Amino acid sequence: MSQENIDYSAFTNRLEPYAAKPKLSTLSSNLVPYVVRSLVSKENLVNITNSPDKQIVYEQLVELGRQNSQHLEALKKHGINIPSYYFNTGTDDFGRTQLYCLTEKIRGYNLLQFRHLKSVSSTPFENVYNQLVTSLCGYYENRFKEQQPAMADITRLDQYVITTDQNDPKIYLIDTEVLLEKPSAQFGRRLTSELSSMSSLLEARFSQPGNYMLPSMLAIKKLEQKISA
Repeated sequence: MSQENIDYSAFTNRLEPYAAKPKLSTLSSNLVPYVVRSLVSKENLVNITNSPDKQIVYEQLVELGRQNSQHLEALKKHGINIPSYYFNTGTDDFGRTQLYCLTEKIRGYNLLQFRHLKSVSSTPFENVYNQLVTSLCGYYENRFKEQQPAMADITRLDQYVITTDQNDPKIYLIDTEVLLEKPSAQFGRRLTSELSSMSSLLEARFSQPGNYMLPSMLAIKKLEQKISA
């Protein structure tokens, strides 16, 4: 679901404009469990003014949250699962106005550490692993074609959680901090290298030899050709 389609009145009705982070965190005990992340990196705040006027900073952070939501929605359009999320401004322990992301907590295993049972069918995992990599390839191919900034840190397995359903596993991107990079030859080479590494790590999860990740490798090859043209 997109941010616009979720009823977050339980959040917004109970928060003043500059809600303290601990107050954001306590909401998870009354609703679906949520993780509260502070988006305070230099990359995120580079365009935020140092104005002493808190209202100006607040409005700019609200706009940054809106832009972040658009980038996450672009990922979802390419088949990447993202938990329900909501951007909210608040104050940190030092009284500074910051941007926070409240993200639904997904129950499962970190994909970097996950190993599916050898006793279950490998087909669902083969499908979901390939869906992840090919969806990322489609996303990056589109962003490079349109010459639009793309999310730069979502090609690591530790950024994802996989649910434990043996018949219908799903993979979710859990890091909703939006770090962008403009298309370039260097960025493209790094992407194809990281995607290849991701695919190889997933291939190693299977106990029997086989070309389980062939769709992913073909998608990576296609991406490499498209972005180097």
